[in-house]
Amino acid sequence: MTRTPSPRIVILCGALIVTFAMGVRQAFGLFLPQMSAALDIGRGEFGLALAIQNLLFGLVQPWVGALAA
Repeated sequence: MTRTPSPRIVILCGALIVTFAMGVRQAFGLFLPQMSAALDIGRGEFGLALAIQNLLFGLVQPWVGALAA
């Protein structure tokens, strides 16, 4: 006999996962000055790299979601 978790626990776990994931994605701005100096690139190039990453994340998300289901 399997026990199903409480809906509150499921919602809480989902909220924590999203909070940690978005925190990691949004924290890149804090590292901009150090990474720009270490890689010898400007803010524009670093911003472009993050923009491409965000676009690819959005484009690939449906397929990854289908694989996870």
